[in-house]
Amino acid sequence: MELDLTPSIISSDFQPDRLVKTPRGVVFFDSESRQLGLWASDSVEIKTSFGSHGSDLFDPVDITGSQLDIFVLDQSAHKIIQFDAALNFIQDISLDDETIYPSQMAMDTRRNFYLYSTETNEIRHSGGLSGRLNLFLDLSSNMDGGTCVSDMAINQRDELALLLSCKAQVHIHARSGRLTRRYSVAVNEPIRILPINQSWIVVDEKGMIQVLGSNPIQLPLEHQIVKDAVVVDNMVWVLSDKGITIYDLVTSL
Repeated sequence: MELDLTPSIISSDFQPDRLVKTPRGVVFFDSESRQLGLWASDSVEIKTSFGSHGSDLFDPVDITGSQLDIFVLDQSAHKIIQFDAALNFIQDISLDDETIYPSQMAMDTRRNFYLYSTETNEIRHSGGLSGRLNLFLDLSSNMDGGTCVSDMAINQRDELALLLSCKAQVHIHARSGRLTRRYSVAVNEPIRILPINQSWIVVDEKGMIQVLGSNPIQLPLEHQIVKDAVVVDNMVWVLSDKGITIYDLVTSL
């Protein structure tokens, strides 16, 4: 199934590079223009500010979501901004350490944040929806990642997957932080790691996709650049510069 977003969403003023699926629809995130868009019923509502009590996006670098809410990581402002599924502002969550500038964010099933900082090469985590952070992994000391963590994700078992682009590997960590498994990646320069059932998939900008432990395949995405992907009910939603393509994993992989 292919959804052409060019007429209704993608424009010169809004070119989303991330997406999050919510019960209310699809939330698009354009980090360059610092805008969020909620797409439902073939129309999109673009939001750049969020009311008198809201928080404008100053330096947004990542986005994640739960069943209820959307969270945007604002790097230079040292905070996480929480919205509901309709993109109504809820609160700013200020990070307690302004010496770090995290570039990636993930959330586990207990609604704890995991933040990766390239400068410190550390992953820190919170206790619930809090900006108080504790060290989870020091990647410099255990040599797991170097400085090439290109993406991270958490599955329903609260296992943390780190996509290490410079090593062409994925490292899986238990909830305790213990390294439990290493996978080799056959996809060149993957950009996303996604949990799917009991496994993980990676995808690159050209639409090459691999279930870890299996051979990669090429998705039919000619002349398109993949920006992001999410898994929804065993379907892979692939966001490109042209639109969204939805693949059934049972028949595609």
